Amino acid sequence: MNIIEAKGSVHNLPDNSLELVEYAARRCYNSIDKVGTDPDFLMKLATWNHWGPFEHAHMMADITCTRSASHQLVRHRLMSYCQESQRYVKYTTGIDIILPPKYSPNMLQIISSCEEAYMGAVNDGGVPAQDARAVLPNATATNLVVTGNLRSWLHLFHMRAFNPKAQGEIRDFTVEIANGLAEKFPLFWDIYERIKEGKVKYL
Repeated sequence: MNIIEAKGSVHNLPDNSLELVEYAARRCYNSIDKVGTDPDFLMKLATWNHWGPFEHAHMMADITCTRSASHQLVRHRLMSYCQESQRYVKYTTGIDIILPPKYSPNMLQIISSCEEAYMGAVNDGGVPAQDARAVLPNATATNLVVTGNLRSWLHLFHMRAFNPKAQGEIRDFTVEIANGLAEKFPLFWDIYERIKEGKVKYL
């Protein structure tokens, strides 16, 4: 059993993402000729809660988390997901585990027993991985690629990264992704503040 940390990072975020958002928004106001003339235009869109144009730019992220956190993540249904398959991937040398912020020694013992049962099944028992996975715990780590438009990501950040009631693991790795977006496009630091202050609607 190998204990690792959950993590999230931006994998792909095109350099022209904000240009696409502005171009789409300018179409709404018949002002294509003004693209690039107002550096505050996208922040104005956020102030107006005009989020539709943000759907025209996309970001891809890499995520490592527990299987249980991945089940929360896929509730954001406008995103696209590719997840490591426990049917086709066989863990023959042990499983990676991500522990919750609070756990008991008894939980570790149970996880270890689950790993032992799985390893015995796939290595010595002739059980296919797709069947042996039935004993894997929710703490088993999984890897995902997640792609969504920027409005969908902002909604996810609103619900998971900036919500103090969100489960700790998903909050931590979505904050990492949110930071990655804002480090490339600092505009989003200001948008995040509006979200945290409750000034954003319709995400």
